[in-house]
Amino acid sequence: SEMCIRDRYVTDVRMKYAQQLLEQTTLPVKQIANQTGYENISHFYHLFEDYFGKTPSKMREDTL
Repeated sequence: SEMCIRDRYVTDVRMKYAQQLLEQTTLPVKQIANQTGYENISHFYHLFEDYFGKTPSKMREDTL
């Protein structure tokens, strides 16, 4: 359905922005979650891990 496609697009944009912030800044994960539109840090962690196959912390660690 259209809603599904739009939701997936929004998630793509948010996740890619979160990845960029993790790789290019030292902002805390909680702040990155908030900046990308997620108020629930746990929900953000689960979505991020499902999307990328690793946690936000691991993603940052891998880019250092």
